[in-house]
Amino acid sequence: MIFRRMLVIALALFSLSNLSACTEQQKSLPPVTHTLTVATYYGEMSSILLYTSESGLFRQQGVEVTLLRSQSGVTAVDSVIKGEADLGTAAEFVFVGKSFDTPDLSIYCTIDESQSIDIISLKSRNIMNPENLRGIRIGVTKGTAAEYYLDRYLENRGVSDTTVRIIARQPQTLLDGLRDGTLDAVIVWNPLADQIRQSLGDKVVSLPAQGNQPFCFCLVGTNKLVSCHA
Repeated sequence: MIFRRMLVIALALFSLSNLSACTEQQKSLPPVTHTLTVATYYGEMSSILLYTSESGLFRQQGVEVTLLRSQSGVTAVDSVIKGEADLGTAAEFVFVGKSFDTPDLSIYCTIDESQSIDIISLKSRNIMNPENLRGIRIGVTKGTAAEYYLDRYLENRGVSDTTVRIIARQPQTLLDGLRDGTLDAVIVWNPLADQIRQSLGDKVVSLPAQGNQPFCFCLVGTNKLVSCHA
């Protein structure tokens, strides 16, 4: 499975550059014929992309890939829309949300599936009981898969989003919100979820937010990029 995903992402990037395969017997690197900037967050869902880049596989095909660190799929796709990156990685929910205003966006391939989104709350808030969800302050990054799963989680438990204080926060501020008590809970993905658990230890409890519905982590770009490299 891992090698198949590596091949999928490699082929997706290589097809944009219209490059021929190189043989194992090749002694030296070919000249760089194309450069690509890929916006991605550095976490487990991007591991195939990170490994493929670090291993030099792209460079062996004459493609120079620069990775642009992003905090989330939202910021990665925003980098594509702004022209700061050629491609970005994001959950399909991010793509759908962005495509309404930017219909030129396309999904080139899926590079992973994940069930890593959890609700992490302060143990003292006792939200293990759905009734205790009412009125709590939940930090979420708007436009992400986490926001979708939060809405679904509350709906499945008969809790209206009007009775929960949903507070928009950037991913890197969620831990601080739990530390300083301005948030009672957060909904977040790995590696941030693991970082919060490691930092706060037994002060927090985790609830899986996705049920049995994984999300797809996709490689997103514009149709213009394909036409430019066709």
